[in-house]
Amino acid sequence: TSIKDPLEMAIKIMEHPSVHMHGPEHHYLPAAVLISAYYRANNHPELIEKSLLAVRERAEKIPGGFCGSHGSCGAGLSTGIFMSVITGSTPYAKEEWRLGNMMTAKSLLRIAESGGPRCCKRVTYQSILEAVKFTKEKLNVSIPCEGISTCTFFKFNKECLFMNCEFYNPKIQITNVSSELNSGACCFGEINEFKTFFSFLEKTSN
Repeated sequence: TSIKDPLEMAIKIMEHPSVHMHGPEHHYLPAAVLISAYYRANNHPELIEKSLLAVRERAEKIPGGFCGSHGSCGAGLSTGIFMSVITGSTPYAKEEWRLGNMMTAKSLLRIAESGGPRCCKRVTYQSILEAVKFTKEKLNVSIPCEGISTCTFFKFNKECLFMNCEFYNPKIQITNVSSELNSGACCFGEINEFKTFFSFLEKTSN
């Protein structure tokens, strides 16, 4: 893509009919768009493809419903994956290890403060925004991101917080996405949905 804003990328991807309203594809999404945006902002687009593969391999290990069963939202963990990949962190690293864990902590804190129930769109926005800010503060790399004034997916979410969500604006019309997949229930605990998502993309790209 020629898009440089990770939030804009994420929204366009979430509007795709293969992406559920809730599901473990959101455990990969924040890291994926952040990787693309970071390496473009850092003038190293040649590193995107290899890094996306590393991110996908790690994100696939986070099952659906992880936020409720393990107290760690997959979208928040995704930003830690992003930071670990771009810094080359390992279990033996020092500063890189610290940055990866701190990135995850920042994202999870913002997610936790908004309260439940789950919303994969809300936590995706929050995670990306926290990562953009953190990347600037710690790595001095400015990722273009205009932010978001409203979420257009709220009518697909039966657990939406509405006025209690920072991204809710009832005056904005809903996106034109109308697929049953998008409005479907969360694939709670089913990692197979993640693989189905990628199988769909691989099939349509051939």
